[in-house]
Amino acid sequence: MKHPMFLFVTCSFFLSVLGCAGEAKKSSSEPASTPQLAQTEGGKDQPPSGEVQERAVPPRMAPGVTAPLPTRPIQPVATPPPPLLPGEFALEAWAGSGVVTTGVVSAPGTPYYITAVNRGCQRDDAFHTNAAQVGFRERFKLVVVGNGQFTIQTARVCYVRSWTTNIPPFRTVGVVQSDVITIGDTTKFKLLQQPDSGTYAIQTVSGYYLGLYRNSSGTFSFTTDRSVIGPGDKFKLIWCDPLS
Repeated sequence: MKHPMFLFVTCSFFLSVLGCAGEAKKSSSEPASTPQLAQTEGGKDQPPSGEVQERAVPPRMAPGVTAPLPTRPIQPVATPPPPLLPGEFALEAWAGSGVVTTGVVSAPGTPYYITAVNRGCQRDDAFHTNAAQVGFRERFKLVVVGNGQFTIQTARVCYVRSWTTNIPPFRTVGVVQSDVITIGDTTKFKLLQQPDSGTYAIQTVSGYYLGLYRNSSGTFSFTTDRSVIGPGDKFKLIWCDPLS
């Protein structure tokens, strides 16, 4: 009676050992499961499963339609220089060193031309009035500045300017220079055509006129204090061939 009992106990022992081994094998073959909270946090920035993530694709243009060009910032336009009257001019004195006077009638004599000493850019002794021929120093350009006004530009690209000063008690002295390189009020003039022989008076912004006067030494000087237009305040504009 002891043998059957022994066999029963032995078989039960082996069956329990085999069962434990099977459970251990099954546990080692399965991957460890991730906690639910970790799965939720790890997939927060990921797209849901089963959805297709779209990429930015430029829209297709219809046939024959081109894409618009990219806009460019507007560049400031450079201010153009003031326009010049074509050509160069000499200022011929209607009256001057060669004036012919008969009684009260004045008539032009030998023509003389205004000379810009050193072709301009002079403060003192800026102009002479006894040139009998037109050279480079006697050539000027007229620059249009608007409102019927001009500036007179010398060969060295300086501008003629005029100003007056009062000397007590009642004397007005005019000064004409050619030493500025920018256009201002003192460089602006008006050309007033005269009814005789196509001459012009050159009027300043202060209302005076450029003109010639006989100084104490007997020669003529260029001034800007003439308040009334006389024979010495009239000039002809003589066009000069730029190739000559």
